[in-house]
Amino acid sequence: FGGGGGGSSRRGGFGGFGDLFDLFFEGGRGSGAENRGSAKETAAAGRNVTVRIQIPFDLAVSGGETIIKVPRKTLCKTCSGNGAAPGSDMVNCASCGGSGTIQFAQGGFLIKKTCPDCSGKGQKASKKCVDCGGTGEAGETKQIKVKIPPGVSDGTKIRIKNEGSISSFANQRGDLYVIFKVGSSGLYTRKGNDLYYKINITVAAAMLGSEENIKTPQGGVVIKIPAGIQSGSLLKIKEKGVKDIKTGKPGNFYVEINVDIPKVTAGTEKKIIEDFARKRNLKY
Repeated sequence: FGGGGGGSSRRGGFGGFGDLFDLFFEGGRGSGAENRGSAKETAAAGRNVTVRIQIPFDLAVSGGETIIKVPRKTLCKTCSGNGAAPGSDMVNCASCGGSGTIQFAQGGFLIKKTCPDCSGKGQKASKKCVDCGGTGEAGETKQIKVKIPPGVSDGTKIRIKNEGSISSFANQRGDLYVIFKVGSSGLYTRKGNDLYYKINITVAAAMLGSEENIKTPQGGVVIKIPAGIQSGSLLKIKEKGVKDIKTGKPGNFYVEINVDIPKVTAGTEKKIIEDFARKRNLKY
């Protein structure tokens, strides 16, 4: 299954989930079986499900949890997953003779594949279950709580074990993969694990220096603006950025300075600026 899932979200800490998911786990279960044993093992392992969700910027930075709706397969309640109508028998699959695999020659090689008629089970119902059409499976939508580690970004993938689709072969589920898309922030620009924040200061503050209260994701920080700072300058606040999803080490927080230049009116203001420019030998 592809597509989005969503629900209510709230911040929260970690703990209690243990080995719930592995970060950046690539790939899924085996793709295709080469003999009867592997065909049944693949079916018994269940199928993985992938869900893509969008989360707010602050939740991606701070971490927390969210509830998502996952479309997946479960066992048919009518036939308990065997695909047979109540009271009917299971018989060997005519296509594979009960082996669960079919083989054929191609390019001088003998190829074995999972039997498409019985999905590797080796048996089929003499009379199919009317509710699932003999597949032994039914669709469902499950609400699942997802722990979000601090520092996720666009494309981050996590695995939640045993929350995918169930196999009709055995009562075992595949895994759930959650791929994140992070919403934009009205305050910060993110570059890797570093955050950038723009502030406007007055000409007086730029010339004489000042102190500014800066809002970071971790709370307010007071920074000193050095006298003579130029518009476009960056001031660094160490380790107030986003935590690295692998190491937990935070990036840096950069404050970009924009000097707000007012329009000078005629009269006293203009004379003061002109006197200052002459003393500093500034062209105007």
